[in-house]
Amino acid sequence: IEVANNNLKKLSAKNSLEDIRLKNDGFKNTVKSYIESLGYEVVENNDYNVFYLDLAIESRGRFVLGIECDSPKNILLKNARYRELWRLQVLKKTIPMIHRTTSYRWLKDTEIEQNRLKEAIVHALNTNS
Repeated sequence: IEVANNNLKKLSAKNSLEDIRLKNDGFKNTVKSYIESLGYEVVENNDYNVFYLDLAIESRGRFVLGIECDSPKNILLKNARYRELWRLQVLKKTIPMIHRTTSYRWLKDTEIEQNRLKEAIVHALNTNS
């Protein structure tokens, strides 16, 4: 994965404005705050490549749940096959469960989306601990 990450970094030009936007993502910060309000520690990812996940839950020294806040936005992932199949297959080799929440669903049905996220966290911790 490290070699793939390094090669993809070379292929995709860094856009500092995009990096700033991602680091200051209000939705991601809202999701992180919600998880912390439940009493869980959240690891935030600051490496914005094709394999990045916004947030992760760690247990016993390994990641048990990766959390995506909206779909990943990388030029290499414009094709749905790469974004929804290939990328997830690679990620699941190191992180067993991945949960995606969207800003649309979060705003439309906040309570339902928060419950989905909470259930995903509990399930990941129970399954992988």
